[in-house]
Amino acid sequence: MHISGQRPITHAPSGQPWSKTSTPSKAQQPIDQTYNGLLVCPGDNLTTLSLMEKSPPPKREVFSLEFDSQPNPNSIPAGLDQAWRKRGGDEISASLSQLMSGTALSTRGGSLYSRVKEGELQNLDFDLSFQCDESGKEAGSMSRSINFSDQEAPYVEHCYFRLDKEFQKGGIAKSILSNSMKMYDKLGIEKVYLSAGLSVGGYAWAKYGFKPENKDDLFRLYDEVRSNMYSLNLNPRIYSLVTGLLNCDDPKTVWTLSDLQMPVTKIDGEQTTLGKALLMGTYWNGAFDLKDRESRERFEQYVGSNKQDGEVKA
Repeated sequence: MHISGQRPITHAPSGQPWSKTSTPSKAQQPIDQTYNGLLVCPGDNLTTLSLMEKSPPPKREVFSLEFDSQPNPNSIPAGLDQAWRKRGGDEISASLSQLMSGTALSTRGGSLYSRVKEGELQNLDFDLSFQCDESGKEAGSMSRSINFSDQEAPYVEHCYFRLDKEFQKGGIAKSILSNSMKMYDKLGIEKVYLSAGLSVGGYAWAKYGFKPENKDDLFRLYDEVRSNMYSLNLNPRIYSLVTGLLNCDDPKTVWTLSDLQMPVTKIDGEQTTLGKALLMGTYWNGAFDLKDRESRERFEQYVGSNKQDGEVKA
């Protein structure tokens, strides 16, 4: 209970406040009486007591679990599954299993960590490893962090994605990412963040429609691109083209760089395209805006193409 009110000021019969040097006798001391919450004091000094019920603290739940194969619906706590379905419509186990839809892979094991407040999902972090359905051999792993703390702009962090080399053909990575985007749409996710790196991530994520998160990240990426450019024996026309692009402050310029198809020879003699030579091996913080039409169109176009996936960090 919380009590609020103004402390009554008691006065002596003479109208002067009581003091340590003028203590009234018991007969002179005022007698307070309370009537229905109204405290009545001598000298017409009144105060009221307002009794207000304190709100109970919000109900918070934390869930943490591990599983050795595909997540069993019965192993998911009811409170967590209900909060997830409230956001995305499907059971958590079904949502995670659908990430492998259209591939020859299945979930091998993983872990979940989540917080729920007043029945509302606050976040869900998951790590998954996956295996080949035919051989049972481990094929790769992924780690994601879904955040709903800002209910108006929920987002996902792609912490890690690895696909072993023998499984990098056939569009497996593209299928997993496409399935992920479908899940994000159901959950109302607005943005996806990642750090593009490893062997081809700096190139591949630009092809998917990701772009540097801000201009500072863009200019840091440009420094790496210039370093890669200086190692190539480019003719003056191509050199001038790339230099001009690196003077642009639009983060979507990374898309143009990745799309450069001119054949070049790297310093080690490898034949490749200019876009790959400039961006492979770079590291940059990227973002994908699910509400941006150009980003979505670029994503759909690249996911629908028949190319090798490579090993990427997401």
